[in-house]
Formats: sequence, C-alpha cells, structure tokens
Amino acid sequence: SARVSASHIDTFHSPSPLRTYQSMVKPTAVIIGVGDGVSASVARLLAKDYNLVLAARTESKMAGVAAETGAVMTLMDATDPASVESLFKNLPSPLRVAIYNPSRRMAGSIVDLDPAEVRSVVDVCAFGAFLMAQSAARIMLTNDPDVQGARGT
Repeated sequence: SARVSASHIDTFHSPSPLRTYQSMVKPTAVIIGVGDGVSASVARLLAKDYNLVLAARTESKMAGVAAETGAVMTLMDATDPASVESLFKNLPSPLRVAIYNPSRRMAGSIVDLDPAEVRSVVDVCAFGAFLMAQSAARIMLTNDPDVQGARGT
C-alpha cells in the first residue's frame, strides 16, 4: 500500500515469499573436489555459516571433513554433465557459494605424454569447472541479491 503526503510518497512493500525464505534459511555452499588440503580448510571456514555440500569421486577423501563440519557428502564424477546437474538440483537451500577444486596431474616430457591422459587432465581441470560454473550460475541468477548486491560466488 502507499501513503501520500504533501512532500513525498512513501511506499511500503511486503517482502516476497522467496526473499523471506532466502533470508531465513542458512544458504548452501558446494565444494567439488574435497581432500585434506585447501578444500578441507575452506570447508571448515564455511561450515558455520552455510549448509555445506561436499562432492568428490571417492568417499574416503571427504569423509573426515564431512564428519568434522557436519557437511552432506555426495559421490559424483565432476566431468559428467548429468552428475553435476543432479548435484545442483538437489541442494538443501539457496546456493550462494560454489567452489571447484578437483585436480588431476601428470608429469613427463611433452613428447612422451599420452594424449588420452592429457585429455583426462583437461576434462577434470577445465571441463568439470565449466560444468560446475554453468550449473551454479543458472541457480545463482535466480537468487535475490545479498546486502552487497551479489547473488552468489
């Protein structure tokens, strides 16, 4: 409703149901590629303020971090579009943070590297990051902006 005065117009808005829901619920942070290094440290930092979802190919790499932080664990292949899409369709609350941390390395002389193994490294390190960013962006673009104007990161 609006109230009109001689000098100005004040408009009173009731919050949208979505905005009210988003402000009351602890947001979600997703970390794909969880081990005992950087991703574990980031998970510990995020656990207090976010519903934490950890995803990796193997449970053993993330089980300790999940137990310590109270995170939900999901087994998935980050290079599989259907797996990534499924992860992001089943989050417990609005997505605000998405982190991609899988790694696959190989060493050797360029003349000796197996092209199939190089492709696998590129799939894990680049294509998987694209899949996560695409799925996260689709969700974050529907979020209401936070107090700093961001919809997610």
